[in-house]
Amino acid sequence: MKICAVICEYDPFHRGHEYQIAELKRRDYGVIAIMSGCFTQRGTAAVIDKYKRARSAVMSGADVVLELPFPFCASGASTFAFGGVRIADRLGIVDTLAFGSETGDTEGIKSVAGNMLSTGYSVALENAKRSYGSYSQRQISAYESVYGRTPVLEGSNDLLALEYVKTIIKTGSKIIPLAVKREGQAYGKTEGGGFLSASSVRKMIFSGDRDGIKAAVPPASAEEIISSLDEGKIARTENLFLPYSAKFRTENMQSLRGTAEMTDELCGRLIKSAKESTDFASLVSGAQARLYSESRVRRAMLFSLLGVRADDINEPTFTVLLGAGKEGRKMLSVIKKSTDFPIITKPADYLLCGEEVRADFERLLCAEALWTLCLDRPSESGELLKKNPFISEE
Repeated sequence: MKICAVICEYDPFHRGHEYQIAELKRRDYGVIAIMSGCFTQRGTAAVIDKYKRARSAVMSGADVVLELPFPFCASGASTFAFGGVRIADRLGIVDTLAFGSETGDTEGIKSVAGNMLSTGYSVALENAKRSYGSYSQRQISAYESVYGRTPVLEGSNDLLALEYVKTIIKTGSKIIPLAVKREGQAYGKTEGGGFLSASSVRKMIFSGDRDGIKAAVPPASAEEIISSLDEGKIARTENLFLPYSAKFRTENMQSLRGTAEMTDELCGRLIKSAKESTDFASLVSGAQARLYSESRVRRAMLFSLLGVRADDINEPTFTVLLGAGKEGRKMLSVIKKSTDFPIITKPADYLLCGEEVRADFERLLCAEALWTLCLDRPSESGELLKKNPFISEE
């Protein structure tokens, strides 16, 4: 069997994700999902816990769900992609990396990714800082100035796909990229036809629209989301307003220098905004500027609160088993014979690993402890340590 990895967030798992897995199964791939843990690339808390999201994925067709651990899961696109690709590579059995794509043009994405590794593009990207705002805007401007326009730079999924392919090229990985054309609403959008986006489903969750949720996501995912609503286990990032405010009202630029995703300018803006803001939205918006998207601001805030420095983010040293089906259990047996890369099954077993893994896992535990404060009904900090992966007999 060919094995395909998918780097994902499943925040939450919806029908578009189900479609992607079904499409890969139709092509005779076994599917390993490498899924974000408690925080996402947007710098926000994942809406329900990682084990529930993993169960939703397994019950909807994924064979194995492994964790893309913190801080990679909460990093910008290039680091997020690097973490996922490196884990896929270290498993020793992954042939292909599939990703959602607006164009569905694998060869076009590979061509653009290769061009983005050229010296000419690097110089143009550096020059674009002078006149363009967000990183994606600078990418588009720089690329067009050297190579001309391309539809590959027009979609957020394709932009992330470029980061996956660049990592594959730079690391010399033998994994083959595969673009799966995205169906439905664009990433981050709440308008358009077809499958609803994760943004649309999150809006339903936060408003408590149970009927809408049941229509928008597969049954297993709806079950997990609605049980989380009933139990007060929905995570809302804005519930961290007070910890964030306290952090930036009591820190200074010197103490925060070196934090991942942070610059001196952004740090100064966050400190000023924290002194003036009375809610989460105004804290973030007050720190935004031409160079800093909402996601970038939230990531810098998160890494500041958890003390994650830029030099802490190097290479993934482990992953966590979150779920597996019948075929997935067979894959895990093969993986164990193919690699010595640590796959932690029971969270408490991290203590049996080497010093580097223990240090990185404890950083993940700090993130999970913070995530429990995002819940409508906050729980004890070690709640997820007590959970086991979801193992299906089907």
